[in-house]
Amino acid sequence: MLVVVGVVTATFDLDQLADNRVAAGSAAIALVGLALLPWHWRAQRPSSHMDETPHH
Repeated sequence: MLVVVGVVTATFDLDQLADNRVAAGSAAIALVGLALLPWHWRAQRPSSHMDETPHH
């Protein structure tokens, strides 16, 4: 997380960051959503495996 903040800080001036907080927030939400999607699929996967195990 610190690396991302450092890259963003180095890329944008603090004034621009203040103006682009909404865009930065949307990007952060998108990144969190992408990070949570695999976890969500993993949470659903055990039930599918339970159905496939007897078939095997």
